[in-house]
Amino acid sequence: MWLAFKAGLRQGLRGKLETIALVAVILLAVGLYGVFVVSADNMSRHVYLQMRDRMGDIMVAGVLTADHRAIVEEVGGVESVELARVIPFAVVETPDGEQYSVAVAESRYFERLSVKDVDGRLPSSSGEAILYWTLGGGGLAGLDLEKLRGRELLLRLYSIDGEPVEIRLRVVGTARGFEWIGGRPMAVVVSGADINMVVNGFYTMMAVRVSNPESVNLDDLADEISRRLEASGAIVSFTWVNKPEENPVKALLEGAMSVFTTPASLLFMLIPLLPAAAGSAMVVRDSRMIAVMRAMGGGLPEIALYYAAPWLLRGFLGVALGLSAVYTLSEPLYTRLFVGDSEIAKVLYSAYGFEVKPGLLAMLALASVGGVAAGVLVPLLIALRVDVVRAIQSSSLPLLITPPRIRLPGPLVLVESLRDIVSRPFKLAALALALGILAGIPVATSALSNSLDDVKNLYSNVMPPDAFVAVQSLALGTPPKPAAQAMADILENLGGVEGYTVFDSRDYVNALGLKEFTQLVAVVYGDPGVAFPLLEGRYPEKRGEVVISAAFSELRRVGVGESIRVDLDGTGVEMMVVGVSKARLNNGFYLVVTPGYFREITGTPPGVYSATAHVDLAEGVDPEEFLGRVENAVSSTGFLTVVVKATRSDIVNAIGEVSTLYKAIMGGVGLLAAVGVAITIASIFAIDVSSRAREIAGLIAIGTRFRRIAASTTLQILLSIVVSLPIAYASGYMAARVIAERAALAVGYLPPRIEAGDILSSGTVELPLVIGAASALASISLFLRRLRIVEILRE
Repeated sequence: MWLAFKAGLRQGLRGKLETIALVAVILLAVGLYGVFVVSADNMSRHVYLQMRDRMGDIMVAGVLTADHRAIVEEVGGVESVELARVIPFAVVETPDGEQYSVAVAESRYFERLSVKDVDGRLPSSSGEAILYWTLGGGGLAGLDLEKLRGRELLLRLYSIDGEPVEIRLRVVGTARGFEWIGGRPMAVVVSGADINMVVNGFYTMMAVRVSNPESVNLDDLADEISRRLEASGAIVSFTWVNKPEENPVKALLEGAMSVFTTPASLLFMLIPLLPAAAGSAMVVRDSRMIAVMRAMGGGLPEIALYYAAPWLLRGFLGVALGLSAVYTLSEPLYTRLFVGDSEIAKVLYSAYGFEVKPGLLAMLALASVGGVAAGVLVPLLIALRVDVVRAIQSSSLPLLITPPRIRLPGPLVLVESLRDIVSRPFKLAALALALGILAGIPVATSALSNSLDDVKNLYSNVMPPDAFVAVQSLALGTPPKPAAQAMADILENLGGVEGYTVFDSRDYVNALGLKEFTQLVAVVYGDPGVAFPLLEGRYPEKRGEVVISAAFSELRRVGVGESIRVDLDGTGVEMMVVGVSKARLNNGFYLVVTPGYFREITGTPPGVYSATAHVDLAEGVDPEEFLGRVENAVSSTGFLTVVVKATRSDIVNAIGEVSTLYKAIMGGVGLLAAVGVAITIASIFAIDVSSRAREIAGLIAIGTRFRRIAASTTLQILLSIVVSLPIAYASGYMAARVIAERAALAVGYLPPRIEAGDILSSGTVELPLVIGAASALASISLFLRRLRIVEILRE
């Protein structure tokens, strides 16, 4: 057994082509997937830690005093309590008359942000402010901030007593960071004196840190804190528990990063394929030696050591290089690709570090080495089927599967190709699997693109709304009029409106068990058919009835007349499906219930503080001009602000951007997969032709030219492509389905749709043919250059 192991190691060191091929495939798979996963893990951790620094483990919003801090500090398990003054909704107006929805924070709260980059200085006295926006953060980021430096802005908001307040502020600095303030991507940071004028000395937020959050039931602790505060006279608007598994921003990032990680994981499918295919060819080539080993008493352990040891050694080498690539490339890619701002990334590193978890590296190593071990089993099974007597007596293929005698009319090269590919089932299977994986990537891309085209067509030609607008009350307390009622009044008085839906919604994380955002919706005014046209059924009429989205219905195979159970902030709620709507809303998952049931579930009536309107405009009305009139009307109320506005074209363009993102990611993965498949096919043919050295030498000696060998090889690749098409369909659909499910949180669930033309396209036929034929012919050409015909024939 020891001799077999040493012989296997010696063979592994000599097989340079096999070593380079497997190491390259593992390096691609582990390096690419590992970089994406490490970046996603660090971004999720950074987001959670930043939110914990700013909002603690439990955040309480309301009207609070310093005395309330002392009360909470006495609760068991509490480590520290911080109070802050943050106003989530306000409007800032530039000297040019442009208005932006912002949050307002005092400078002391802003200083607690761990990750920020300030240009200028913080406000030191009343009437000074800095403008803050998050990375990628729209709005203020599009302004020429240098021109605003030193100029005055008008800040409009409501005081804690419900009175409108206007403050003129001079810009003394700008800042950008990694996290939102007050739930907004843009904020105005002011002095304590200015914000005190609005909140009358009260605090609006309490951040509670727990000494050991993993060992404490944070939900129970939050309830206890809320009870004690309310008993002491505090006004508690809501509490929020910062748990890593339920953090909405962390969950959103994980969903977005899965758009990168899921396609990259497809490369792992190539790892077992290479040792399986190339190892099988080696077994066929060495069949006489295997027969001799078995005749001399060698069993499965010796054969396994001889053929498995080299591949496992190559696998360990590939894993080592792949993990090194993960260590080397993760930080720069995280900085340039995912964070998008090198200065902020440096602050992130200094504040929280950049970790590559040992458990993650172990998982990558185990998946890679396990793939190699699984692939090695195939040649071992073939080796056990070698007929010892036939192998020693004959030079033909010594397997139980006898090469068929093909008697077909036609060109000799075609008959040879069929004989060659059918007589070596391992070769056909390996080529078909490799080409099927390669062709499956464009199939998956087409499946997702088709689904996005369906959504684009839905909002271009089917859905009634032409304009979309969301408003929010600026009032800290009860607004003068419910936001939904004010929005409906505005739409009734504006001309050019055919129909509208005014609704309110609440977001829940993982309500459906899909790691998704689900919106609970209640239609308050207007026709629900404008925003939520039905595919089947009816609208809810009483408690417990719900209309679900088509995306949810398709993903979970739920229809009218069936009951669903959803988890809303830890409370299980049973609902009966009475309708299915074709609308997608934000991410495709929503539940439309009656206003009364909405109030029962959330504890607040819908449409008081916020409202969203989908508007069907009359023929000839310009949506942009209409939204301008809506914004002016909303601004004139004095207590509402527009937080989102969009036209039908904006929605369609956004869907197009998602489609472009998918195609770019899948194209990059397809390019890397093409490299891996080319390496695999080149290795298969290299080992195959070396096992047929006598046959090829004889053909060349009698005058066979390279073009005949090239034609035979190309025909073999083409036959393999025909066999690979079902594999391409299956792998493409499975990949598209997994990507769609994992990315549902970020872009909504997109049910894959594969058309007949997607199976027979340039990506499934021409690309595999070019890659396969080119790599195979290059491998054969190199072999023929080193072929010593005279010596082989003399033997």
